Amino acid sequence: MTPKLLILMAKALGFTESLRQLSREERQKYPSAIFGRDYNKLREQVALTFPEIGELLPPAANIVGNPPFTDEKFYELYVFAEQIYQMLDTYAIKSSEDTPSA
Repeated sequence: MTPKLLILMAKALGFTESLRQLSREERQKYPSAIFGRDYNKLREQVALTFPEIGELLPPAANIVGNPPFTDEKFYELYVFAEQIYQMLDTYAIKSSEDTPSA
């Protein structure tokens, strides 16, 4: 696995692990714009690094309002980050299968 892949997987896992710890009530809330932009950075880096899965990526977070927040709730961003993590994990497995053993 490449360092970039590992970093992106770690970031996606950080999102999912953090969001998984929220209560049911908290998951219904709208995250701050900072949180949404951070998710969007992850999504953007995955799309740039692995263009072959770019079309399959979940949507970017939409930043709205004043003060700014995301148009998506925490639970939606949890699902999106989990999808990204699972795609990267599958990519990592496939890459390791394609690499000849020493």
